[in-house]
Amino acid sequence: MNKIISRTCERLEEGYTETRLPCGLRILVCPKDRHSYHAAITVGYGSMDRFAGERTLPMGTAHFLEHKMFERDPALFGGSDSYDDEFSTVGAESNAYISHDRTVYYFSCTDRFPEALRALLSMVSELYVTKQSVSRERAIIGEEIRMNTDDPWERCSAGARTALFGRHPLQEEICGTLSSIRRITPAILREAFDTFYRPDNMILTVCGRVSMEEVVAIADSVMGGLAPKPPRAYQPAVPRVRVSASAFSPRTIRYRPVSKPLFCIGVKCPAAPAEGKALWKRDLTVSVLCETLFSHAGDFYSTLFESGTVSPGTSYGFLVGNSPRLPAPFAYGYFDLSGECDDPDTVMDAFLAFVERIRREGLPREDFERAKRVIYADFVAAFDTTEDVASLLGSYVHDGLCAYDFFDALESITLSEAEALFDRVFRPEQYTLSAVLPLEAAE
Repeated sequence: MNKIISRTCERLEEGYTETRLPCGLRILVCPKDRHSYHAAITVGYGSMDRFAGERTLPMGTAHFLEHKMFERDPALFGGSDSYDDEFSTVGAESNAYISHDRTVYYFSCTDRFPEALRALLSMVSELYVTKQSVSRERAIIGEEIRMNTDDPWERCSAGARTALFGRHPLQEEICGTLSSIRRITPAILREAFDTFYRPDNMILTVCGRVSMEEVVAIADSVMGGLAPKPPRAYQPAVPRVRVSASAFSPRTIRYRPVSKPLFCIGVKCPAAPAEGKALWKRDLTVSVLCETLFSHAGDFYSTLFESGTVSPGTSYGFLVGNSPRLPAPFAYGYFDLSGECDDPDTVMDAFLAFVERIRREGLPREDFERAKRVIYADFVAAFDTTEDVASLLGSYVHDGLCAYDFFDALESITLSEAEALFDRVFRPEQYTLSAVLPLEAAE
């Protein structure tokens, strides 16, 4: 076995071990005395990864491949054409999801963990596709795309991303379009698989009543025969993305069959740090800033809700990240505030007035400290379940970080740093309003 590294956290009274197989697979194991097990494989391949060697991949290839990875050759498995059958047989619940920069496959179970883990590792180690199965999956994904197209909330959010980022891959549809998925063939899926589904581009995280030795033995039985591959050089196959600090459009309007208008206020975060702990610090600072300003406990939401300007359920989100596999490594970030209202322009006016008030008066220290406590508590709560632990560790390690460094990073954020970030992010040229209005408003 390769060298095992141990990491501990006194505050959580938790710890995990880490090693790497000769084939390149990175493994993290967090022993936890619970009645369930959770394991996840994170693959460094997401919707923004649109190039493989000299080929530009169609939009939606990574998502298409995520669907196909569950398929297997029925001739080799007694007529079973899906790994779902194997997970079900051992009582495991499995699924997968994809984001802009990664794909994650996972399962949870209470028994027969070794069989479920073998199934997971086998699934990501091989690809079985035929013309017939690709055609069948294309129809399924096409229906998913149509559903997303008809979803007014998806259109409102997508409108904000497009207005903020223009032609950047971040604003592209993760599922692709009906036109782009028609160009996806078995050969393209094979090339994407060979490029990205490499053990050295994967991270296995496991949490439950299991040891590193047990996990390594299972992983070695499945992947031990895979030879290490030379480092992959991701050659740019598309033009450099034009980067602008300003939003590309200040306003986007769509019309859908909704009873009340929807709004999404997008704010572009300029000049994010490129990678590592600096980018993480930026991420956490944005998190604290958003919780300070827009949580349901704050003045902004309370005022709008009590006046009837917005409906219950207004939410905010943010994304700060970087993909070294883009043609030009570049960090991106944005914040959005979305909900249902009577008049999106009234909400936008209230947002602008609130931002200007904060610019004059500064961030309320009490709200800032409360925000840090909320984020601290949310992070600690994530260590209650095996699923959250495995997911959290995998996410941080994928970003080149140790999750336990969270505490020092959060505590290091000062009010003056948050205010400085506020001044850089909340500028009129970096705003956009995306709205979805009832069909009758277009008449």
